[in-house]
Amino acid sequence: MPFYTHFTSPIRRMADVVVHRVLAATLGGEPQTYTPQSVQDQALICNERKMAAKKAQEAHSDLYMCVFIQENGPLIEEATVMKVQDRSFDVLVERLGIDERVLLDNMDGLLEYKFYDASRTCELYWSADAAGSDEASMETIEMFSKVKVKLTTRKSGYVRGS
Repeated sequence: MPFYTHFTSPIRRMADVVVHRVLAATLGGEPQTYTPQSVQDQALICNERKMAAKKAQEAHSDLYMCVFIQENGPLIEEATVMKVQDRSFDVLVERLGIDERVLLDNMDGLLEYKFYDASRTCELYWSADAAGSDEASMETIEMFSKVKVKLTTRKSGYVRGS
């Protein structure tokens, strides 16, 4: 063929297969007839494949991180609170480039927590053992708080703020 356009491997991307077919028809190959419904069906398949590839990539990253944590023991990392909810909060572990949801019901040493919807803050009440002192303690979690996160191969882990 005297004209060649390369996007990515058509084996991997259905969208490229469609583009190559249109180019082939335009450049004198076999004419293709596309109805609006067939184009829509093809677009749906492309979107499904794209989402499946994204999920596979995320699962691969999660698996790699689990293996890394398993081989290096639980990791204690500094994280930034990005979202506070009534029973959890989301953190960004900047050094590792991952975000995780911390479930308050799964936190070791946490006696009680109170969520304040108006301010989107949460007060955590720790036992003396968890606080590392003779007395229980309280800490407030809010957007952009810095906390210490213990990453384990169990998704539940626990957080102890600093």
